[in-house]
Amino acid sequence: METPWGPTVRTGGGDKGSGAGVYRFEPRTKKFEIYMDVGFQNPHGHVFDYWGQDFVIDGTGAEPFHGSLFSGQTDPGQRHPANGPHVYKQKTRPCPGVEVLSSRHFPEEFQENLLVPNVIGFLGIMRYKLTQTGGTFSGTELEPIIKSTDPNFRPVDLEVAPDGSLYFLDWQQALIGHMQHNLRDPNRDHDHGRIYRITYEGRDLQKPAKIDGEPIDKLLDLLKEPEDRVRYRVRIELSARDTKEVLAGREMDRPSRSEGQELRTPHDGSAVALSAAQRR
Repeated sequence: METPWGPTVRTGGGDKGSGAGVYRFEPRTKKFEIYMDVGFQNPHGHVFDYWGQDFVIDGTGAEPFHGSLFSGQTDPGQRHPANGPHVYKQKTRPCPGVEVLSSRHFPEEFQENLLVPNVIGFLGIMRYKLTQTGGTFSGTELEPIIKSTDPNFRPVDLEVAPDGSLYFLDWQQALIGHMQHNLRDPNRDHDHGRIYRITYEGRDLQKPAKIDGEPIDKLLDLLKEPEDRVRYRVRIELSARDTKEVLAGREMDRPSRSEGQELRTPHDGSAVALSAAQRR
């Protein structure tokens, strides 16, 4: 990839930069850089949790990576090994996406669980509880969010909605893959697919936060919300606002904390201010 900020950016694996990677792009400045240069070929999911820790899933092998561990600089032509450490022991494949369940609509034991869809063998969405272990995380498998006996059920993408429910896409395909079956096989279904919505029985849905067109001070307040996707959408809205106005609002939002007082969450006061400033 070419960039106005320096030499061509390429992942490792030789002069041609063969292989996959995870990149970071800043739309305002056009800066483009490699974030993860790992020896995998098909990463399909990248998600951030409440504390800003990120997790990447390799689609083909379904190995789960804690992004920070693989984000260090590598020498030209070299890559981080893909054989670990992994967040949990992969048991099935392939994985087309990943999401962190962050929603007060679901009970406490579901919060910040890693959701991992799978489309061969086990047909459903697996769920893992993440636990910090030293400088990284380990995942404990829990009861799946959903599973199916329909051989054509292929959950391929998922995201928490503004009302706290969970939406996912079902590819609904008899044939998958480009090596096992001819691309022109008449049994390939180009017409059908499904969108599902999962809610937790007996619990009220959330009132979606109003974001579009809201005053900057209100948007900064929304950055303190516990739902990851609310803050994600607020940051997108703030990125379109005037820089000076956002920074002025940031100054007003800065809390008064006594020296030595700990920050309770990454989204309290000063952390909110820093988050807004970093994106200007």
